[in-house]
Amino acid sequence: MSNIEDIRSNQPGNAGKRRFLQLAGSGIAGLSLGASSAFGKSDDSIEAVSNLDAGRRAQAYQRRLAAAREQKIEFDFGQQTNGDETAIANYAASYSKGLPHNDIGEVDPTAYQALLAALATGGSADLAKVPMGTTPPARLVNSRAGFNFSLIGQDAQGIVTPPAPAFASAQTGAEMVEAYWAAMTRDVPFSDWGSDAVIARAAADRQISAPRRRGATRRGCL
Repeated sequence: MSNIEDIRSNQPGNAGKRRFLQLAGSGIAGLSLGASSAFGKSDDSIEAVSNLDAGRRAQAYQRRLAAAREQKIEFDFGQQTNGDETAIANYAASYSKGLPHNDIGEVDPTAYQALLAALATGGSADLAKVPMGTTPPARLVNSRAGFNFSLIGQDAQGIVTPPAPAFASAQTGAEMVEAYWAAMTRDVPFSDWGSDAVIARAAADRQISAPRRRGATRRGCL
């Protein structure tokens, strides 16, 4: 057996393997010494790390204060409505999904007013009292989302958005025209758009209603 071991030890590459094992062993020993010295580090080094952590904590606090002040300054008030709620009788143009409705689709005014009262207070108990028209009765989903206070970015109620176009406005009419044309042309393959007569009529009609619509334009077209 000794002769076989001597032959293996003299084969090419075995010297490199032995050298690698020697270096690996010394490295592991060095790591052990380093670990033991880390656990036994001096009070001065511990204090230096503690001071660094305290500095970082103070900087994070100051940055958050600065962001809060900036968001307080940029907090916008005065969200405007499009006036449909008061201009159109029986709340016919207002969102009333899930509330009780009569046979012609008009919302129950008592239920709608209960919804308005609950939104004014934001209370969970008031929101739970809003009558629902579903069978079986359901509850409003995520109804307090607009009342939450987020710690990321501007407050949900501090951002003013443009009001939706009024129900009787020309813009709403133009958008309805586009929606109806989209329904009529949805089955036309894209490959036929250049020659299809319905697509041509839709494109022409859309350009007629374009001045009453809002949106991005390219070369004068929406």
